[in-house]
Amino acid sequence: MLSREDFPIVRRLFFALLLIAFTVPFSFAQNQTVAVLPLENSTGDTRSDYLGKIAEALLMFDLASQEDVELVSRSELDSVMQEQRLALSGLTDENSELREVGGLTGASYLIRGEYVHLGDDILFNIRLISVESGEVTVVRERGTDENTVHRVSEKLLTRLTGSTPALENEAGKRSIISMKNEEPGSLHIFSNLIDAQIFLDDEFLGYTTGVVTQPFIIDQVRPGPHIVRTHLSKNFGVVELPEIRFGDWQTEVLIRPGARTVVRDESRHFNDFLYELQWLIRQEYNFQTFEELTEIEEVLAYEFTDRNGILRQGNLTVVSIEESSANPLSLELGLEFDHLSAERRLSVPVEFGEEEERLKLDLVDLEASIEYRYDRYELSLSLTRNDVYQGMHRDEYH
Repeated sequence: MLSREDFPIVRRLFFALLLIAFTVPFSFAQNQTVAVLPLENSTGDTRSDYLGKIAEALLMFDLASQEDVELVSRSELDSVMQEQRLALSGLTDENSELREVGGLTGASYLIRGEYVHLGDDILFNIRLISVESGEVTVVRERGTDENTVHRVSEKLLTRLTGSTPALENEAGKRSIISMKNEEPGSLHIFSNLIDAQIFLDDEFLGYTTGVVTQPFIIDQVRPGPHIVRTHLSKNFGVVELPEIRFGDWQTEVLIRPGARTVVRDESRHFNDFLYELQWLIRQEYNFQTFEELTEIEEVLAYEFTDRNGILRQGNLTVVSIEESSANPLSLELGLEFDHLSAERRLSVPVEFGEEEERLKLDLVDLEASIEYRYDRYELSLSLTRNDVYQGMHRDEYH
């Protein structure tokens, strides 16, 4: 039992211990050991693999910069995987093997995840897995710069340590997409145009050779999508259908690292395109005798898409009709266009000579002629669109 004389000694001892308690540092948080597994590329394009390596390096740098976080070295992680004869791609979050790997490396947490490269954007889906309990914390971030990965690190460290460090910075605004380091490719352009200007992404690079079998070659082209275009004059290029707009030939090409990409210039004289578009029916008939001509009975169908994108259809019929003794035979021409119809009669010449008939029905023009010579009959039928004409590019080219 303490005597009254002992109380001052006990009191001094109590205050000494209390002073030690407040002056000696005491940590309630235990250092966390973390193993970071390679990030998986879920884009489906191996050209985006480099993004995972960059993001992984940034993530490990952020974690290693914190005093209360220890990282398992990659060599140690690989060694454990080899001993267990496991592949990282075969492990799932629910798989006990994954947590077993963490335990064998001494890690209390595992970090793994995947990313999707969406053009000018990257979506990260990262999981922090407790080796002991199997609890999973999911962190998602979307962006293109280093700060996107720094934000992932901040959220992971909040869960690991209970505090959130400020990792975003001005230098972190650099795009990780632009860090891609790939071997340039080449572009070979074949064209039948002579001295047409060649543009790559609107930058003038030279002139076409004019020899179909000899390409114009552009070397050291950055991998990725590019626009190639040729320009000669307002008489050459391609026609955009169904509007029938005239312009330079251009196309998007995908340059692959270290590979050769080949394209063919589709430019032609615009009148070539217009000629093909004009003709709906072009038919020639030869009859050796008058009797053969009396038996003609033809139905010719046609269709086209007009400049407003509407499908137009119709028929042209030709039937022989016996008439008077003075004019023994005529050909009845029946023209249908959508819901419209019209008829014309084409007289068959009795003596050497030629007869003609013309018929306009909305957007189509019919020309028919029959000629009698050298005891033979020649029938010509042509049906054309009148919203298309030779030389119209000179009026409408922009």
